[in-house]
Amino acid sequence: MSTYSNVSFNEFGDQKTRYKDLIDTAAGYAEEKPHAVAKAVYVAIDCLDEANLIPESQKETYENVSYSAKLVKLSKAPGDLLVNLNSLRNKTADVITDGYSAGGMYGLVHAANSLIGPITDIADFFTKAILYIPSKSIAGLKAVNACSMVFAFGFGERTVKAWKTLEKAELATATGEKRNKEFTKFAGALIILAEQVSYLAIGVLSVLSLIFAVQIASTVFLTLSAATVALSILGYYYENLGTEIKTN
Repeated sequence: MSTYSNVSFNEFGDQKTRYKDLIDTAAGYAEEKPHAVAKAVYVAIDCLDEANLIPESQKETYENVSYSAKLVKLSKAPGDLLVNLNSLRNKTADVITDGYSAGGMYGLVHAANSLIGPITDIADFFTKAILYIPSKSIAGLKAVNACSMVFAFGFGERTVKAWKTLEKAELATATGEKRNKEFTKFAGALIILAEQVSYLAIGVLSVLSLIFAVQIASTVFLTLSAATVALSILGYYYENLGTEIKTN
């Protein structure tokens, strides 16, 4: 059972107004995004290893935990692929039914692009857990995925939605409670954009590394991965911490 803070009662005493605290929000994040938690675990271990903070006697244990966390994160890919395939099917049907409009083609291209990430993760899972073949064997697929990440920044739903939120923000004219709400939406959109920019940077650097053979330090990729984790958690906390829950 979740723990709530700031409990108050209405005048009839039959309804409680509760507000999510840090524990509630952390529990909600773990429940809604277990694969993101797994990513946070192995990225944190990689950061500790990069900083030489893992005792030599415990390195094998940490490596096993990191390996297991990566598999948990990658195990999400088949479900994502099915969801995205269904989205592609629906977008294709819309284009056939409504004609080749700009909006319809945009949705179709975005849906097709969204298949590349899950396919790459499935292949990566097979190299790590079933076939145990060198990761270099799917380098070409990873290069395609890197290009997909760059493309997704400009056309991804989260990025587009965040840009629209920023464009519609009325911070300059809003006052009082309306300004507070506008600022909340504005700040949330900035967090999303910062997260997407981190993924864009990973995509661009991966393209340079995998396609053009540019030597890039692993620390750079690790730093960007840590940024995506931190911004994902920050965005969730910003959106959910302190939100009101009413129960009878």
